[in-house]
Amino acid sequence: MLCSGRTGSFTFYRSCQILSNFTVSHESKSHITGSKRFDLPDQHIEIDNRLVWQLGSLERYVGDNAHYVHLKRERAEVKKSFIKRVYQPKSIFYSYCEAIKKSTPENLKHEELASLADDFLDNIEHNIDHFLRDKTHRMDFQLEEYEKAFPEFWRFVNAKGDYEQALAEWSEKHNPSRSNKTNLNYDLKRMVKRYF
Repeated sequence: MLCSGRTGSFTFYRSCQILSNFTVSHESKSHITGSKRFDLPDQHIEIDNRLVWQLGSLERYVGDNAHYVHLKRERAEVKKSFIKRVYQPKSIFYSYCEAIKKSTPENLKHEELASLADDFLDNIEHNIDHFLRDKTHRMDFQLEEYEKAFPEFWRFVNAKGDYEQALAEWSEKHNPSRSNKTNLNYDLKRMVKRYF
């Protein structure tokens, strides 16, 4: 499953845990390097938004030998969620701003951070679209339309198990963004460490 993150991937994971004919993992091999990163068993669903940064290797080691799901969510909501979480420890969006774009978030105005969030999401979505352009088995899954998309996914992978229970996971809110107050507290601690 490919996505930018903040698109309901953890909910997707919880739902897929109900399937009886697949194993499923959530970011289980993110820390592994080389070809072993892509050494997954048959009948397995790997849910990891970090795969979007390794699509060249995914092409080399897996290529067209998988069913790909592109999980999407309304762009404004994804953008808002990334901005809200930017100061959390190990934030991938913070790393993108500081390490890739050489723009430390603490020094940015909100409009500049919003522009970087658009750039971040554009790059991810363009990479996924390019990767999937020639894939035989692919589907888009729109989070807001899960009641329509989930039955399509069920057929797409020929899933088995308790369909109603798996579908019910989509009505729960999993892994929500923390409040701005939490981010602000983390931001202040970070700045105190940096300057004092």
